[in-house]
Amino acid sequence: MAGRSRPETAVIASPHNPRIQAWARLKMPRERRRSGRFLVEGPHLVAEALHDPGLEAVLVAADRAEAPPLRSIVEAVEALRAAGRPISLVRLGAAAVRRLAETETPQGIFAVVRLPSPEGAWSAIVDRAPFILVLDGVSDPGNVGTLLRSADAFGAGGVIVGPGSADPWSGKVLRSAQGAHFHLPICALAPEGSGGSAYPAGAEDPSGAVGLSEADTSEAASVRAAASGLTAALEALRRRGVQILATHPRDGIDIEAVRPAGRFALVIGNEARGVSPAALRLSDQNVRIMQWGRAESLNAAVAGSILLYVLGRHRARFLSGEGMGR
Repeated sequence: MAGRSRPETAVIASPHNPRIQAWARLKMPRERRRSGRFLVEGPHLVAEALHDPGLEAVLVAADRAEAPPLRSIVEAVEALRAAGRPISLVRLGAAAVRRLAETETPQGIFAVVRLPSPEGAWSAIVDRAPFILVLDGVSDPGNVGTLLRSADAFGAGGVIVGPGSADPWSGKVLRSAQGAHFHLPICALAPEGSGGSAYPAGAEDPSGAVGLSEADTSEAASVRAAASGLTAALEALRRRGVQILATHPRDGIDIEAVRPAGRFALVIGNEARGVSPAALRLSDQNVRIMQWGRAESLNAAVAGSILLYVLGRHRARFLSGEGMGR
């Protein structure tokens, strides 16, 4: 087709090609932190990534690029490239696709995306988000992804991922979240006392900000302090007037009775141990879901999703005026 932008390279067939090897390493947490990039797989997530300013490359199976559903994504990438977006479009052979894939049946398309700026994510969540989800040691990737998806669906303004939680940028979390990463600011915290963030120091990011250890601004200092662990992050939220709601299976009031009028954060705890004692000490109100059946408890993702729905519904009604005076 005349004037149509074409992929910038020949087909990369070998799984041992240096570029394939570098992209495949993004499946490992250490390499994501080191490089400041993550890998997404599948047409839905790649289509979501097209709107992200951190999108660097789209990698597509050469034998599927002209067939639905990948053709429409390739055409969208070509349009972005023609408009001046510096996005690489690379065709892959079957062996290279298998090297990059984490799924049993690869769908033949991937994207390489820069991790968001930690300063930007922190500011968006702590300074502006009216409704925040905090994950306190939620260790199962499927649960983390489901909670991110529910936070996105029910109107949360951002997510803080505390130490001990699954890496929010892993493939399983990305697939479970179904695009929430591209709709919500997400800030991952380092363990208590580590003095750093889960984001790489000095890693390149879309805003041009530098990593925590090199930044020399008051905002970066705020990020560094909060990134020292969940306790510091919750204290920072409280200083900004954010009400902390922590889940507790026994010592909590019915979530249906909670009516937060201002900014608030919901803390979801570890699947086995629940919310940590340190976070409970900073809680303004413990909450729970009333149960009438015989099940002892709910899965963390199920319970968290119900809580997010109830709080999101209340906030929507409050903003519309429907819940005023109750």
